[in-house]
Amino acid sequence: MSHYRRIGEMLVERKLLSQRKLDEALRMHAESSMRFGEFLTAMGSISEEDVASCLAEQYGFELANPETLTPTDEALTLVDWNFASKYSLLPVEVGPTEAVCVVADPMEVFATDVFEQRAQRRLKILVAPRTRLQRAIAHAFRQPFDDKPALLVVPGTKKRRTPKLDPQVDRLALLDALRTRGLAR
Repeated sequence: MSHYRRIGEMLVERKLLSQRKLDEALRMHAESSMRFGEFLTAMGSISEEDVASCLAEQYGFELANPETLTPTDEALTLVDWNFASKYSLLPVEVGPTEAVCVVADPMEVFATDVFEQRAQRRLKILVAPRTRLQRAIAHAFRQPFDDKPALLVVPGTKKRRTPKLDPQVDRLALLDALRTRGLAR
């Protein structure tokens, strides 16, 4: 039986994050409600691709490039645009014995359970970086893609009102806010 490894451990092993940065991020993350990989991405410490690669390895799923997949009409009828977008789940195909979907977070069990139940097949899960997956979902459902990720409240700023920051666009502002609090260099 293999040993469960946390994302932080994997990132340090891959030399994508130093142990010191990991320890600092873990302390800061305690004030956040975000998943740890999303938190590191919002801080600019790692990329969404790094998170997806670690999650795929961590849970034993394949890493996928959702932009190269062509979802079937049958698969797309199993969930609607709102569901797919909300849960970052792209239905890809429904075969005779298995249904395939791509997710950004394999721990989003509700979404994969709903898809599996509707498909009435054994589920094959693939993992992909969230923004690329959201772009592929929008394309598959013929919807416009809004490349502005969810807004982020800087950890530790609950006491006073601070503007919400867009982690992809406002990384410098986020880093400045963290530096002001003495949490980043």
